[in-house]
Amino acid sequence: MNTTSLTTPVAKSASDDLARLARVAAFEQRNRNLVYEAVVRALEQSGLAKKDIASNIAKDPAQITRWLKGPSNWTLDTVSNLLLAVDAEITPHVTFFKDKMAQKSNHFHPVSLAPRAVAVRSVVVTQHSSGAAVAFQTWPTTTMVVKASTP
Repeated sequence: MNTTSLTTPVAKSASDDLARLARVAAFEQRNRNLVYEAVVRALEQSGLAKKDIASNIAKDPAQITRWLKGPSNWTLDTVSNLLLAVDAEITPHVTFFKDKMAQKSNHFHPVSLAPRAVAVRSVVVTQHSSGAAVAFQTWPTTTMVVKASTP
């Protein structure tokens, strides 16, 4: 009887690749959330209405509403425009994980860096000319899409 183990080099490699893609997607979303929260906080502190924000940067108020509906893949220009509307700017600061872990803060615990096991209901891999997209559907309705471009 010829069987293939899930621990063969091919399966292990594919599993490692998916884990790396999932980690990258998680950190991309984390950084989108951090930037979104910082910008929204600045807009709220300004006290300006969306129509005033839109007027200050010559945009349609509907565009401001779309941008502020939730964290998305904003460009740096979008961040810049929204902050310019309230006379603010962002101060970039990079923190290395090893430095955060050295602070021994509960805010950033090493466990949060480790890949977490999730009950996956289905995995869909779609191959496009621009790369592959992997969608993980977990229980009950969460879907995480991981995109990888081809070299």
